[in-house]
Amino acid sequence: MKSIKMIGTIHILAAIFTIASLFTIYYYFDSRGHSGITYFSVTSLIAISLWTVLYFLRKSISNGIATIVANNTNSNFSPDKNLTFIDINNGKYVGIDSNSKAMLIVSLNNKEFANGFIAEFDEWKGYELEDCNLTLKFNNIKRPTFSINSNAKIKVFCHKLDNLLSSTYRPLVTN
Repeated sequence: MKSIKMIGTIHILAAIFTIASLFTIYYYFDSRGHSGITYFSVTSLIAISLWTVLYFLRKSISNGIATIVANNTNSNFSPDKNLTFIDINNGKYVGIDSNSKAMLIVSLNNKEFANGFIAEFDEWKGYELEDCNLTLKFNNIKRPTFSINSNAKIKVFCHKLDNLLSSTYRPLVTN
């Protein structure tokens, strides 16, 4: 999906033009000249445009993931809201249903996971966390691993994975 690859570039450009706008403000008030107002207007307009494009790209990726999750949710599988992780910048999603003991994995830029892949807990063999790169490991030849390179929030999700991998874990039964 092209929009996922464009997010990083647009994010950097938006930051550059925002910084350029701030430097223009500094120059404008420091030199007391009026020539900087045109440059400020142009850089501000570009920065605002790039931030707007970034917002709508993220929204389209979020909607795409939500559609795939909705298509895979039914009476047999419904991911717990506390056991989900979404990485909008990379178009990746992991949702776990502790009652049915299954997880839904989505990656919009990987054909193997583009429509969602439901893995049973029996197939899941564990995970590795190196810095902020989470790699889920499966006992599946076609799909042996799934990686999410994200931010520090992934570590909180890994603590929940530790509980699920515990031999004493039992999902809460609500009546």
